[in-house]
This record gives sequence, structure tokens and C-alpha cells, in this order.
Amino acid sequence: TILLSCLEPGALSTGKWMHERIVKRGLGDSVFLGNLLIKLYGKCGAVEDAREIFFQMPCRDVVSWTGMIALHSNEGCFKESLDLYKGMLCDGMKPVRIGFVTALDACIHLKSLAEG
Repeated sequence: TILLSCLEPGALSTGKWMHERIVKRGLGDSVFLGNLLIKLYGKCGAVEDAREIFFQMPCRDVVSWTGMIALHSNEGCFKESLDLYKGMLCDGMKPVRIGFVTALDACIHLKSLAEG
């Protein structure tokens, strides 16, 4: 799809244009499209845009949560990454291996043995 082609770093303006089209067509509640937009904004370094999408999603799945956890960890926002991991658990989601490893990495960076 066109949205997948926007996953290249530097394709932020095209991705934002596609995001507008998704909303205008009433597809903003799609978990699949929300996850793609989180990935798009993450690849482009637009953390706040990804956060906005995530927190506006009426329904999130393990892909949504794991994407946000990894995005924050990759950006060096380890506390936020760990907070998201805890939020995922509170939301009743079972973490996949990558989410667990990313959260553990955040604990290491925060030097938080109690959390890890």
C-alpha cells in the first residue's frame, strides 16, 4: 500500500498526508492503520505524533503497545518505555518477547533492579 511506502525515514510529509486521508475517510478507528501510523511516525522520529495516534486509538492491541514501547526505548525515553510496558500489562495484554526484552533494556538504562 501507499502507507507502507511511507515507512522510509524522511517520508513524514507523505505520511501525514496519508494520515489526513485516513481520518477523512472515517478509518481512524482501525487498529491496523493506527499501528501502521505509529510505525510511520516512529521511523520518521516523530514521537509526539506517534503518541497522539496511540492515545487516540479507541482500541489497542499488543502490536500497538509493543510499537510504542520500542519507539520510546529507541529514542532514549526509557522511563516512558517502561511506563508503557506497565500500561500494557494493566490493560491486560500479554507481552511478546520483544516487548519484554525492550522493557528489560529500559530497566538496565534506568539502573532499576527493582523494576527488572
